[in-house]
Amino acid sequence: MEEVKKVRESLLARVKKMDNPREILRDRQLRELYKVIPSLPIEQRPEFGQQINELKNELEKVIEAREVESSDEAVVAIDVTAPMAINAPLPQLMTADRGSRHPLMSEIENIVRIYNLMGFDAIESRQLDSEYNMFTSLNFPPGHPARDMYDAFWTEEGFVPPGHTSTMQNRILRAGRDKLKALVPWQGRFHPLLA
Repeated sequence: MEEVKKVRESLLARVKKMDNPREILRDRQLRELYKVIPSLPIEQRPEFGQQINELKNELEKVIEAREVESSDEAVVAIDVTAPMAINAPLPQLMTADRGSRHPLMSEIENIVRIYNLMGFDAIESRQLDSEYNMFTSLNFPPGHPARDMYDAFWTEEGFVPPGHTSTMQNRILRAGRDKLKALVPWQGRFHPLLA
């Protein structure tokens, strides 16, 4: 079985240098080994065939390792936190004096100004609000699905990012209670909600 050892050394040496190592499995030397089997005595054939199969399995492992190695070489590591490619020239940045307001922001300001002239106030909502202002003050019952932890994000302190536009209504109505009492008479008395 010295013949298998010689072929093994030759093929393993060549696999390490090949660009496409899978081609070694179709190599003439490996095919020639299979042709030797019929010429051997019957009692030697199983052992010889087993050695060829072991060689083939060993080649498969070496080929897979070589393919992984070559695929790793092809991957170029990048810094995902970098603002641009490392060796790229700096981009031409727009200076602040050439900037302008976004058209939507200008339009929102116009709309808010119109409502202010009609007596309304524009108030920014909070980024995080308490459970009371988010649910309880708006009559969400305790078992309501919107209160579930999987339906709303919750901070460890128990605050919730607003999931709807009504979260600030209770706070604003309470802050403006006196102003509302003066403006909204209800059949000779104040509205029951303002009492």
